[in-house]
Amino acid sequence: MQPAYLIRRSISLLLLALALTSPAYAEDIDIYSLPSNDGFRPNVLIMLDNTANWGASISTPICDVAAANVRNSTPNKEEGTKMGAEKCALYKLIASLSVADLSQFNFAVMLFNEGSDSAGYPRRAFFNVTTAADKQALLNLFSGLQINADKTNNPSTGEAFYEAYQWFSGGTVRYGNRTAAKHDPAAFTDSSKTRYRVPQVGCARNHIIYIANGKPNDNDGTAYDLLLRLNPAAARTRIPVAENVSSTDEANWTDEFAAFFNRGVDLSSSTEGSQNITVHTVAVTGASSDGNYPNFVRWIAKEGGGIYQQASNSDQIVVGFTKILNQVRAANSVFASASLPVSANTQGTYLNQVYIGMFRPDGNALPRWVGNLKQYQFVYNATADTLRLADSALTPAVSPTTGFITNDAVSFWTQPSDFWTNVETASAGRYSRSDSPDGELVEKGGIAQTLRSTYYASSASRKIYTCTTSCDGNVDLAAVGLNYQFSTANALLTPTSFGLGALELTKRDLLINWVRGDDNVTAANVANEASAKDQLGLRPTTATVRPSIHGDVLHSRPVAINYGGTRGVVVYYGTNDGLFRAINGNQTGSGAGSELWAFAAPEHFASLNRLRENDPQVRYPSSVGATALPRNYAFDGPIGAYQNTITNEVLLFPGMRRGGRAVYGFNVTNPDQPRLMWRISSTMSDYASLGQTWSMPRISRIKGSADPVLIMGGGYDPAAEDASPAVATTIGRGVYVINMRTGARLG
Repeated sequence: MQPAYLIRRSISLLLLALALTSPAYAEDIDIYSLPSNDGFRPNVLIMLDNTANWGASISTPICDVAAANVRNSTPNKEEGTKMGAEKCALYKLIASLSVADLSQFNFAVMLFNEGSDSAGYPRRAFFNVTTAADKQALLNLFSGLQINADKTNNPSTGEAFYEAYQWFSGGTVRYGNRTAAKHDPAAFTDSSKTRYRVPQVGCARNHIIYIANGKPNDNDGTAYDLLLRLNPAAARTRIPVAENVSSTDEANWTDEFAAFFNRGVDLSSSTEGSQNITVHTVAVTGASSDGNYPNFVRWIAKEGGGIYQQASNSDQIVVGFTKILNQVRAANSVFASASLPVSANTQGTYLNQVYIGMFRPDGNALPRWVGNLKQYQFVYNATADTLRLADSALTPAVSPTTGFITNDAVSFWTQPSDFWTNVETASAGRYSRSDSPDGELVEKGGIAQTLRSTYYASSASRKIYTCTTSCDGNVDLAAVGLNYQFSTANALLTPTSFGLGALELTKRDLLINWVRGDDNVTAANVANEASAKDQLGLRPTTATVRPSIHGDVLHSRPVAINYGGTRGVVVYYGTNDGLFRAINGNQTGSGAGSELWAFAAPEHFASLNRLRENDPQVRYPSSVGATALPRNYAFDGPIGAYQNTITNEVLLFPGMRRGGRAVYGFNVTNPDQPRLMWRISSTMSDYASLGQTWSMPRISRIKGSADPVLIMGGGYDPAAEDASPAVATTIGRGVYVINMRTGARLG
């Protein structure tokens, strides 16, 4: 009998053919940020705190843009004040963006009313920047602000939020027509200025960016009365502030307004989905009088579902605004989908077991994407004489109209649970507290659920292997000790391995345990808790596992190996949270759907802290500013596999695609005791010209070699081939012939 040298039995249920042009830094994930319909541009209301607090002195560099008109002489001196820093920042940001960048938004500006009037007024009505003149008008608006002439001493933030709601909804004007000489008539529908012109169009998203200079104020009970008018339930449900704030902040109604805007508002009930208002905040700090006011401003953003940024100078304000605008743009694109059509998923099959790798791009353009591996099966439809994808109960799993997994499908391994009890917001308009049915929701059920269940209270027993100084030698990873364990006990995993400072030992431990599955993000140990906290919501109070324990399966196609006997099927695949995984792929029985082990490669260590911090944002063609960076990948490439049916030997060769210029060789003849045979990498002289490993290692026989060999392409050169137009490549040229057992180059 001839041995079967290659087992790579995988099929696709459907093939998605995407014809895309190739812009610079083109990646296929760019399709998840394609611009939405021009009629659905997001509406962005910039609300400036022009109270006396904006005159507070802070230590900030002199504005380096003369055109921003930041005054430096009394009695209207603005340099060295919060207002001066904000004016400089807003001018610099707008000036740095192209008309094409700015045209992705509808902007408006609101200030607090002057004199004895409360709340806010429309300084600039919503408009779209489509020409250089439009851009200059926006620049002139900010450069024309004056620290004394535009100041007020009688603000009410809650009432200003009420007025903003009236504006977004096209409601009745209460306060917005009182600063008569300065409000923009274009914000109103008539000359009497009694009703706002609604900016809402179709599915456009709505955002408030509140720039605060001191604690928000409510002068009396009016804010409560106004919220009661909008939504009695919101007004009668006080939200305890989970921050260190003053008693006056605790009594303030602005956070209740923000929560109502985020979770209780639908500005267009006739349009599919909920057109709510997301509230972002920037707390400008540095004055001696600041106290703990930033804590409450951060809380407003949390309740409002937005980004919070603390800033003590103009550059930090620019960074905060850039993050917010990128999130606004991302949320208005196709990022909002809950999952991908089955036709776009990566799938592998063995026997009648269909494994679908899933992923969901982050809705705020953040780098941490959730993922899962789920199992389905085929059923025969006698009427149509076709095979259909079905769930564990033999029920059709794919909607014939949408191409998505159906809402009530229950994949194999999925069990009822109460894990999602503390989830704060709904996903795709619905969210039960159980994992079952998992339906089209990427994070529910599947392997992700078994990981959360197994390591619910501790990740200490999880088997994650690695290598550091040596990644070859046919090492038995399960037997060689701490040096091959991805754990805090491995002294070879130094802080610098992860791009941390040499003395950041505590942060190193937190990062390792986070990768292992611990939910250990707090405001004290990350740069920005709002970004870094788990995007899937709060875990149960008795759990320590993070809800997002399973990363995205983007391009890696699962390889299913049938070992026979009691072992059955084991599935191998890669995820972009830095792991190559092995799972029990059986449909039922002891351990079905459990993770056997995972492997973290040193090529991906440096990107792990970005995943934990969930920052900076991912750069897409529609990104604005320079802070967003290309996405990081890991074991995202094809997996070559070899199985000898006579000797029962099984070998795997995962590549990385954009995750790196390396290939690993594993002996998984015993799937419980994986052996790391070798690694080939562009850091080795024989493979110095190896590009990103997009090519599947193919098994073949050649004369002069007793063993089969691997044959693979030389790889991808992103510097040359992502360019537009493409230029000559310097790496990745040619074909490699490799000794399958040692990794030695043969040709």
